[in-house]
Amino acid sequence: MAVTRQDVKRVAKLAKLDLSESQEKEMESQLSRIFEWVEKLNEPKTANIEPLVSVSVDSMPIDQDEVREGDQAEAIVANAPESTLNMFVVPKIVE
Repeated sequence: MAVTRQDVKRVAKLAKLDLSESQEKEMESQLSRIFEWVEKLNEPKTANIEPLVSVSVDSMPIDQDEVREGDQAEAIVANAPESTLNMFVVPKIVE
C-alpha cells in the first residue's frame, strides 16, 4: 500500500501534529515501509493450518514446593543501605 502525501497530512491532522515539508516526506517514506512490512504478513499460506485453542502446554511440569537455602534474611539485607529486623527500610512516601 502506497502512502500519499495527503494521507500523511490527514494522519498528522488527526494526531494534531504540525509537520514541515521535510517531515511529511520522511513520514510518507516511513509509513510506506511499515505498510509494506504489514502486507508481508499475508504471504504465508495458512489455509490448511488448524487454529490454536491455547498456546499453553496441556500439562505443566510440577515442581515440588520446597524451601531451598532458607534462613538467608541476614545475607539478603546485608548490602541494604538501611535495615531493621532483617527487613529493608525505605523512606515514607505517603503522609
